[in-house]
Amino acid sequence: MSMFSRFFSSTTKPTGEEEKEEEDEEEQRRRQHEDNEDEDDDDEENEDSLSFDSTTSKTTKKKGDKSNNQDNPLLPEELCEIPTFLETVCCDKELVEETRCLLKKKYTKRPDSFYQQDYERMLEDDWTVSRFLLRCRNEPKRAAKLMEQCGKFRREFKMGISKLSDFPIEFHRAGGLFRYAPDRVGNETLFMRVKMHRRVPELSQIMKEFILCYMEQCDRANNGRGTAVIFDLTDCGLQNADPAFLFWLVYSFRNYCPKGLSYIIVYNLPWILNATAKLALSWLSSTNRRRLRFVSGEAIQDFIAPENLPDYMGGSCKIDYRQVPEGSRLAEETAEEHNLTREQSLKIREVYAKFLQQIDSDIQIVPKQEQDKMDRKQNNQPDAKTKKASKSKSKKKNNTKSVGGDPSQTASLISSTIVAS
Repeated sequence: MSMFSRFFSSTTKPTGEEEKEEEDEEEQRRRQHEDNEDEDDDDEENEDSLSFDSTTSKTTKKKGDKSNNQDNPLLPEELCEIPTFLETVCCDKELVEETRCLLKKKYTKRPDSFYQQDYERMLEDDWTVSRFLLRCRNEPKRAAKLMEQCGKFRREFKMGISKLSDFPIEFHRAGGLFRYAPDRVGNETLFMRVKMHRRVPELSQIMKEFILCYMEQCDRANNGRGTAVIFDLTDCGLQNADPAFLFWLVYSFRNYCPKGLSYIIVYNLPWILNATAKLALSWLSSTNRRRLRFVSGEAIQDFIAPENLPDYMGGSCKIDYRQVPEGSRLAEETAEEHNLTREQSLKIREVYAKFLQQIDSDIQIVPKQEQDKMDRKQNNQPDAKTKKASKSKSKKKNNTKSVGGDPSQTASLISSTIVAS
């Protein structure tokens, strides 16, 4: 019905045919609108639109609530208090093979999107394909697309290629991130002590690679069938808050390690971070929010038995969570491999200084002094570097006295050199 017809017939009721035509047009527009919304919702947190302003957060939240019943529905095993995918069955064989056919076409066009071993695993292991199908509501086309994106993501962060020994000794000895004993239903556990985290842009890439390397270890240990991540917020303050990093972490686990993240425990959330936590929650979909478990104190034992908890959580597990993998080196020695300058690599030691001092005074003192000596020999010129060398020399004397004397004085000295970030 044209615009002019509507104008001139405004005082009369439309005929049956015209009314039906209008209804058909309206129905077509409605379906098209719903299709567009469906396409927008294909990924719960779209990779190309990570806008964190409050308006976007509210819009995303409303959209997520509206389509909650059909948007990536949870499996029955995810609805219990301690979820796991250890017994989850693979998807229908026909769906798996259809997804593989689509994946092969993508690989033919863009083989550089995948590591060869990742691509071969996708072709051989049914669960590897099934976990993406489950993430994408059993839609092969979407699953194949997400698998290709996953391949690119894994190449970007060297997942499956990096080894724990590739990362600095300081990361391991600080004990801020480690894989530990399983929870009560058999999930692998990955502990993150957030009080050791700082927002240091130069170290963002290496930290992401380190976390994903550990996640890969957990994923392989149980064949991709469930890892519980424990965010320990004990003694945390605003300097440790990093909602954007948390969002990236959850988004990465959910999309590139689907059905590999069983649940997240947020442990001992301090009141000062309540606002930050509320903001972070607003960025998560309703599905992701259901994976969070807020617990304090001994309540964590409902999820992980005391004999499988680390000592600082009141557990009795004897596994050394500060163990350094054989072949690991100090931060300065690995700087080039991680595209860091020496100055940037030293920030790693500065961030972890007070934590390392509790267990390894030689790690953060001796190697730096030896490297300073070498630098002074190579740059024997009366400039700013010489002045720095003289200051370093005076610090060396103070450090030598502290190491042989009162440990508390040493800790105080090292803490004063930490770069606030």
